[in-house]
Amino acid sequence: MPLELIKEVNGVPEIEPLNKLHKVDFRSLQLGCDYSKKYVQGKLSRISPLTNGGNRTPILKIGLQEQENSDSENNTISVLFFGKLAKDCAKVFSEGVKYFHITLLF
Repeated sequence: MPLELIKEVNGVPEIEPLNKLHKVDFRSLQLGCDYSKKYVQGKLSRISPLTNGGNRTPILKIGLQEQENSDSENNTISVLFFGKLAKDCAKVFSEGVKYFHITLLF
């Protein structure tokens, strides 16, 4: 399935094909590395309740499980969403959808 970046500019959605991205395995992720033009993909495995940070910024934490290496120890990562994105994701997740495939672009 091709990846597309969907963004809104002045209220109008724009779709940009992302042909030159490279998938990264969870086990190869490291702090301090450059992940531009890369992405990770997995299914939603855990959702924490929406909370507020010290400055009242909404925060949502999810677990993302890699499917290709499901027998590996390092097959789940935690992802934090902040602000409006956290609120919007929490709303969608609370509507009872049980199965998501999520692609995170860096």
